[in-house]
Amino acid sequence: MEPFRGVLNLLMCGLVWLVLIIITAGMAIIPFALWLFFVFSGSEKRLATASERVEQTLMPSERLLLGAVQLRPFALFTRRKALGITESRIIVISRGLLGGFTMQDIQWKDLQDAEISENVLPNLCGSSLSFAFSKHDFGSRPNKQRGASAGASGMSALIVGGLPCEEARTIYSNAQGQEQAWEEKRRVRAIEETRAAAGGVYLNTGANSHGEMPVKEAQSIVEQLNGLKKLLDSGAITDVEFNEMKSKIIARA
Repeated sequence: MEPFRGVLNLLMCGLVWLVLIIITAGMAIIPFALWLFFVFSGSEKRLATASERVEQTLMPSERLLLGAVQLRPFALFTRRKALGITESRIIVISRGLLGGFTMQDIQWKDLQDAEISENVLPNLCGSSLSFAFSKHDFGSRPNKQRGASAGASGMSALIVGGLPCEEARTIYSNAQGQEQAWEEKRRVRAIEETRAAAGGVYLNTGANSHGEMPVKEAQSIVEQLNGLKKLLDSGAITDVEFNEMKSKIIARA
């Protein structure tokens, strides 16, 4: 539905105004003209204002890498959203119809997936970006109003539609790079934690009088080996790393 949303908005808007003009015997043509004036006149100035709002939310040491503002078909009766990316986060500014704004930011470390889709009539309706991220507080009313939705898996999603195609592609490319970089960081961290656990636990505190291993120690070994197997199956560690850590656990036993 998202790729068609810009076109549907235009069709619905035109239909509503057409019905109003017919019902009022042409009297609605005056408010229609006023609506056209306020929506489309001075658009360049309003684009600059939206970009300034993103700049104003930056931290002192933060630098805006790229910004984009929604195209008009996605905001016919609202003010357009502005999106920007920095070295550390994604920023989305939603401006109120009568002034003010709300801001939402997504840290790159929380990003789990980014998707891009080109809308119908891309020169007019642009492309849409979708960001899936891990966050624990997006069930609140303010965040629902900002366009974020939380699924049963605990993941949240944010969709910003109608961005200019070129800017959307560049933002998507940056998001993919950040996503892969943080996946690698998490993988390395999991390996380091597993190695630390395998090397820091003394499994053999002495056998019993019959030379048999105590039950608790045997259970601990099994649990650690099962944990290693799960890491191997998930791709967090390689076969070589699995065999290395398994040998270390068995040697200590």
